[in-house]
Amino acid sequence: MKHEIIELHDVQIIGMAKKIAFNQAKEECPKFWGEYVETIIKPVVFEKQAPDALTDGRACSHSAESEQAPLCSRSIAALQKAAFDNGVREFGLCTCDIPNHNCATCWEANFGACKNNTFTYVIGGIYKGGEVPEGMQLFPIHSGRWLKMHFEGGMKAFQEQYMKFHKEWLPAHPEYKWALNSCCMEWYQGTDIESPDYQSGVMMPLEVQPRFKFNTVGLFTNDNKATVEFYTKAFGFTTSWDGVQPNVEMFLGNNRIILFPRSAFEQMVSKKFQYPEGFNGTMELSFDVPSFADVDKEYQYALNNGAKSVLPPTTEPWGQRTCYVADPDGNLIEIGSFVE
Repeated sequence: MKHEIIELHDVQIIGMAKKIAFNQAKEECPKFWGEYVETIIKPVVFEKQAPDALTDGRACSHSAESEQAPLCSRSIAALQKAAFDNGVREFGLCTCDIPNHNCATCWEANFGACKNNTFTYVIGGIYKGGEVPEGMQLFPIHSGRWLKMHFEGGMKAFQEQYMKFHKEWLPAHPEYKWALNSCCMEWYQGTDIESPDYQSGVMMPLEVQPRFKFNTVGLFTNDNKATVEFYTKAFGFTTSWDGVQPNVEMFLGNNRIILFPRSAFEQMVSKKFQYPEGFNGTMELSFDVPSFADVDKEYQYALNNGAKSVLPPTTEPWGQRTCYVADPDGNLIEIGSFVE
């Protein structure tokens, strides 16, 4: 399916909204569109009635709280003006108040099945400023990156393409993650909805990607060989280091540390550094073990394999049993557990 990534920042959608039961979405959304086109769009586009921009501010006799209340002519004129000023027909917005979810999980759980919950469907456009007339609302949307899908086959194929996107395309592309607490938008472009060339699709708000991915912890050593031997024997790290290269990678399961000689690093950056003498109290490596008894056992094991004692096993007021040792360069290592 054709797709692209677009950016939308600080955008609001202006539109007319209607609450719809999840299990009635396939019938009620098109019906809502039909009512909107008949009342707001058709008189201007097909009957050539210009939207009346001149109103004197007098309220109509109905309440805006009722979706079923009839619209008076002055209300219709204001709605028509806002609709054409802001393109209120370019998007269909699906939103609801369910916390910590997104439209993908909501769609799987609710659409076509749930009759007890409703969502709010909005026929909208991007708000460009000006009056928000009675009967329309503003809806803030996700600020950031969006996945814009282009459907093929015009409006007649929209539902089929929509289902294909959710059931086939999205599961096959896990690199696109839906942002939590954000809604999706249908998009429409063109005038002849019967044409197979009519443009439409959906837009999916993408999860914000962190600017960085944490890589590793690096230790600058006096003696790579001694440090490799220490972490291998005392803590079970593995390495494929050849004993020659200055850069050393060491692994403990999925965790990685790197070692680099202090002298080689100073040469690389053309700077001299001062290093702590004795214990290095500026950082620590921390290891969890299954139980209090394992803290005592691993503390002694580390001492037997070259570690220097900093703090013997101690049960702290916050419920942790912990101890500290130091590696050959004085870097602090914590071994602890919260399980008695």
